[in-house]
This record gives sequence, C-alpha cells and structure tokens, in this order.
Amino acid sequence: MSPVEISRAVLLAAPSDGGDMTPSSITPGTPGFIAIFLVGIVILLLVVDMNRRVRRVQATAKVEARHAAEREAAEREASGTGAAAGGSSTADADGEPRDGGSEPGAADAPGTPEDPRGR
Repeated sequence: MSPVEISRAVLLAAPSDGGDMTPSSITPGTPGFIAIFLVGIVILLLVVDMNRRVRRVQATAKVEARHAAEREAAEREASGTGAAAGGSSTADADGEPRDGGSEPGAADAPGTPEDPRGR
C-alpha cells in the first residue's frame, strides 16, 4: 500500500464509538484549571509591570523636558535675550508657576513623583 492509500483509508474510516468517553473524561479538569489560572496571574503581573515601566519612562521624559526648558531659559536670560524673546522666569516649561522663585529643579527633589530616578 502506498502512503496515499493509507491516508485515504484512515480519513475515510468510521470513528470508533468507544463507550468509555464521558464528558468528564474529555475535559481538562482540575489540572487544566490550575494551569490556566496560573497563566492568567502571570499575564496580570506582566500588565501591571508594563504599566509601571511606561509611567516611569513618561515621567522621566517629562522631567528631562522640563530641565531642558529651564536650561534653555537660563541660557536666554544669561545672553540677555530673555526679556526680548518673551521668556518668563516665573513659569516652568509646562506653564506652571514655580515655587515662589525657588531655584530650578528644587521642586524635583529625589523621591517626588516628578523625579522617578530618586526612588
């Protein structure tokens, strides 16, 4: 017999009607539930970790952009074009007022939500 004839015979053969097939014998049961439950927990932990990392990257980028804007404003003030360019030393890059004229970066002390590297 050739392989084609064997595969045709297997495909056309009637399925055997085994009497030992019950709904409980073909379900995954408790081990399957435990495996799927553990996979779900792992996926949940990965999603939480991913969200934490994305928030950290966004916060770091925001802080770096704020520091770059403050350095640029300081350079403009040092060159004497700060008033002519309309730059204001009382506002951050986000347009929020600084803390009573404190030094640049004082609001970004380590451990604050704006500086995640300090944690």
